[in-house]
Amino acid sequence: MFDIWIGDMNASFLIYMIAVVVWIAQLLLCFLVKNRAVRLIPVILCGIAAAACLIMAPMASGWDGLGWIVFAAYAGFLLSVCALGWGIWGLWKLLQRIWKKKQTNA
Repeated sequence: MFDIWIGDMNASFLIYMIAVVVWIAQLLLCFLVKNRAVRLIPVILCGIAAAACLIMAPMASGWDGLGWIVFAAYAGFLLSVCALGWGIWGLWKLLQRIWKKKQTNA
């Protein structure tokens, strides 16, 4: 998609790995923790980061505003990764209910 280089290191790999870590953390929280408030921690953190970046964008001078918008877009991407984790968890719970109904009716 795009390449970002910091010295000799490709930073795109780091950006994607952070998204994978957030996704795995969200999945683990959804499947292992019963408290809904604890499950929402990644969503809350990414939402705060996105909101803070969107607030800072118009306050910045020059090209810095564009940088804040890029950070906000990445935080929004992380929010969508969290939503993917919640969707997988919800689909799993739905399938479990369907399987239980089929077992009790059989």
